[in-house]
Amino acid sequence: MLKRPSVYLFCAYEERSAWAGDSIVATGVAPHISILQHMHSLANKVNDVVPQIQKVAPEVIRGVIDDFEKRAMTAGTVTRDGLEALISGCIEKSGSID
Repeated sequence: MLKRPSVYLFCAYEERSAWAGDSIVATGVAPHISILQHMHSLANKVNDVVPQIQKVAPEVIRGVIDDFEKRAMTAGTVTRDGLEALISGCIEKSGSID
């Protein structure tokens, strides 16, 4: 029984663009191998970007929340006294403060 070759073996294959005057030459490399190579390089780039996004996301969310709170306070939708009363009431109901 034949073993299937590893995808990573084929991802080491380097591809070049066709130039004017090039003729079709049998390379022995199937066309889907270049697609696998591109997918592998994209996966590596995504893996490099994900930690950066995870690092920035909480800061962005915090900034958006702060902006919403400032706008709500300015518009009079939420007042400090009303918010304090609401939070105090919730804390008293939970029994956290005697």
